[in-house]
Amino acid sequence: MKDLFKVFNNLFVNPQSFLSMNDYEKSKYFFMFQRFFAIRYPVQADIFNIKNINTAEVLDYWCNSLSKIYKRTPAWVYNTLKSVKTEKKEKKKINIDDDVIMYWCQLNECSRKEFYEIYDKYGDEFIKAMQKFQKNFK
Repeated sequence: MKDLFKVFNNLFVNPQSFLSMNDYEKSKYFFMFQRFFAIRYPVQADIFNIKNINTAEVLDYWCNSLSKIYKRTPAWVYNTLKSVKTEKKEKKKINIDDDVIMYWCQLNECSRKEFYEIYDKYGDEFIKAMQKFQKNFK
């Protein structure tokens, strides 16, 4: 099996060599190619997510249509390949009992997720109001 990125680069730089690959080789790359193309072309990629579709023909379609638009591998492919290191936000400890939170959620007909979304939006004001609510609850 050829290197995925070499084949992917071939699709844009040298479409004739990509089209000359055998169908079995193309079908091996179908899933990964679909994932890449779904980033930029989600509607078209979704149309090709049919169980018994001829995967080699789909990749030929992608090659024929995209090689006319792009003369080299587009930048959006490399942006999605970068490993993004996200910093984990430290959640502030909410000093409110779980029973109080559950009761508040029942009164307001909302879920815990919505509770934390409200907390994220309003922050300290919401905590002060919840501390007053907790005093009244006890």
